[in-house]
Amino acid sequence: MAHQYASSGNAEVAITALSLVTTGEGAWAEVDESLHPPIQQTAAVLTAGNNVEHGRMFVAYLLSERGQAILDEFGYERAD
Repeated sequence: MAHQYASSGNAEVAITALSLVTTGEGAWAEVDESLHPPIQQTAAVLTAGNNVEHGRMFVAYLLSERGQAILDEFGYERAD
């Protein structure tokens, strides 16, 4: 939402995910990692869903070499 406000001109600046600003117009700067605690991202597959196997396949893809390379492209660190 913050990115939308800034990109529409309704806000002069925004703090948002790097993955949202690496393409498109405007300037961006990363906040130094020493100024905040690590931001943890989590993937989960809900077992009560209708497509549990597809969810598992998606998480496996995210953790694959190709999935990790894509996440790298958008500023995310590789999973441990």
